[in-house]
Amino acid sequence: FVAFFIGTPSINLFDAELRSVDEEIRVVTSAFTVPLPREMYEKVEDYVGHKVKLGIRPEDFHTPKRAPFPVDESNTVHGLVNVIEPASTGSTVYLTTLDASEQDFVATFNVRLPANYLGREIPLALNTRNMHLFDAETGRSLLYG
Repeated sequence: FVAFFIGTPSINLFDAELRSVDEEIRVVTSAFTVPLPREMYEKVEDYVGHKVKLGIRPEDFHTPKRAPFPVDESNTVHGLVNVIEPASTGSTVYLTTLDASEQDFVATFNVRLPANYLGREIPLALNTRNMHLFDAETGRSLLYG
């Protein structure tokens, strides 16, 4: 609850489930699946098989070529660009997931996204080490107590 109000723009929240697949814990949403970093396993192991809320701050999405971490298919999310808001230091981009739920979310970049990206699908690199997980019922952070 508090995470939603801190920061501008606010955190993106996705309905998700934690699943164990091939000795890996994955965060599964209707639009994408990403592996959880191993250092988070101990804190969330009791929630495997349960519904959670996945929180991703807009600044934790990156253009794949400029991401400050390794990028591959496992940490790449796709979205449809709806609005590009130029800023003095880059841009805020409003997107929609590509699944049937069509959930809106926001990404901020340190570069300006050209206007010709409007209406196009783009890949976004996700910094999985900065993801937040919340108990779906209580809203309590699973990673930070």
